[in-house]
Amino acid sequence: MHQDLDYAVNIARNFLYSALMVELWDRLQQSADTELAAIAAKYVKEARYHLRHAAGWVVRFGDGTAELRGRVQAALAHLLP
Repeated sequence: MHQDLDYAVNIARNFLYSALMVELWDRLQQSADTELAAIAAKYVKEARYHLRHAAGWVVRFGDGTAELRGRVQAALAHLLP
């Protein structure tokens, strides 16, 4: 199976992207542009939700069988070479 089609890769990608977006939206809340700050305040909540969801799955993979743990480790290695 191609690694990008593995569910663990999708979960790990979602986790990494969500972590990035939480940081981005959190910092944009401090913008001098009030409209941008308001948008960021709304979307940081959404990004945090997605981060919690993906983090939960990463933990489930890590706490699971040796195969699941290996899949999530391989996914992270693939996405963060």
